[in-house]
Amino acid sequence: MSNPAKTRILVTGGTGFIGRYVVNLLTLDDIRPLVTTFQKTVPEQPHVDFVNIDLTDAAEANELVASYKPQIVLHLAGVTGNDDPTGELYHNINFIGTVNLLNSLEKTDVNRVVMLGSAAEYGNQQIPFTENMPARPVSHYAISKAKANQYALDLYTSNGLPVTIFRVFTAYGFGQPDKMFLSQLVTHGLLNKYFSMSDGLQKRDFV
Repeated sequence: MSNPAKTRILVTGGTGFIGRYVVNLLTLDDIRPLVTTFQKTVPEQPHVDFVNIDLTDAAEANELVASYKPQIVLHLAGVTGNDDPTGELYHNINFIGTVNLLNSLEKTDVNRVVMLGSAAEYGNQQIPFTENMPARPVSHYAISKAKANQYALDLYTSNGLPVTIFRVFTAYGFGQPDKMFLSQLVTHGLLNKYFSMSDGLQKRDFV
């Protein structure tokens, strides 16, 4: 990887909130990443290659990794929110999709796999959270993320898969989903509408 511009970088979820920023930064460094998307219509973006894929299909994940042979993988794909009362969607996409991708990568010489964790993995423990706290997820979403990340760490322990996990807390910025707190707050302010919220006594470190 002496020439970063020729590094084969795979970005899953590159059309999502955080993924779009990551992809844009890569292209600014003259890196042309391969970006996976669930969208049936693959977007057009200069200096980016897109592929429509369902990572919950193990065969598709294997084919993708075998054909592209990524040197670096930024696994940012996943679903969030509270629209999955059974947890099936979270389990399939956040956990099974991750398992399929990691199992495919385990057979390769990938140099680095970067994954996104979640503050929700810590559950209702005393704040501030620290990295050495055990995962105590309480929601379907948190469980799916905790299971996926533990699976990755187990592969690191057993086979040395080079995994790094970032738990990015309360990220915000342009293009953030409308359902998020700051997006709603700003929108209500611009429209001069009443915004129902708590007393605001919680402590948050917005990123």
